[in-house]
Amino acid sequence: MAKVLDIKTASGKKSKKDKPDRLSIQSPVQSSGKGKHIKKVPIVDIAIAAKQSLENAKAEVSDFNSILIDAAKQSLEKSLNEGTFVKTVDISGSTAKIQIQFQDRYSALSDEMEEPLKEIFEEKFPIMFKINDSEVLKTEKQNELKKILGDRYDAFFESTRTVVPTKDFQYNYFIMKDSLNSDQKETVQKVLDACQSTPAVKYPK
Repeated sequence: MAKVLDIKTASGKKSKKDKPDRLSIQSPVQSSGKGKHIKKVPIVDIAIAAKQSLENAKAEVSDFNSILIDAAKQSLEKSLNEGTFVKTVDISGSTAKIQIQFQDRYSALSDEMEEPLKEIFEEKFPIMFKINDSEVLKTEKQNELKKILGDRYDAFFESTRTVVPTKDFQYNYFIMKDSLNSDQKETVQKVLDACQSTPAVKYPK
C-alpha cells in the first residue's frame, strides 16, 4: 500500500487545509434539584439562559425608563408653567424613589446665531453662551504646508466659529423669558431645539 504523505508548507508547518479552525469540548455541568431528583445541567445551557434573561431585563428596564422620563417631563413642564425652575424630578414608589435628572447638553449653533442672541440677552450673553473658535487645515494644502511656512497663514486654515449654551443657560432664560417678545422667543427656540441630552435615570443603590 502506498504511504500517505504528510503535506507541509515551506515553513515546515502543516498546510492550512489540515488545521482545525476551532476546538470543541463538552461543557462542565452543574447539579440541580434535591434527593432522587438531582439533575446535571450543562453550564453552557445555564449561561445562555442567563444571558438571554439579562438582555430581556435590559429591554424591560429601558421601556420603564422611557415611561418614567415622559412622566417627569410632564411634571417638569407643569412646574415651569407655575413659575418654579427645577432640573431634577423624584418619582416615588412604595419603598424607594427613582430620580430623573435633566442635563444641559447642546449641539453647537452656527455663528449666525451670535448677533441675534447678543441683541436679545445683552449683558447676560457671556454667562449664557460661550464662543468656540476652531481652525481646520485645508486638506489640499497639507503637503504644501510642509514646504512653505511663513506669513500665508490664511491660505492654509479655515476658521469655524460656533455658539454653545453654558450650563446655566436654561435657568437664566427661565427668569427672563417673560420679558421677551414673540420674535425673540422664536430665536431662542432654535437654541432649545439644539438640546441633545437624554435625562439621566438614577436608581437607588
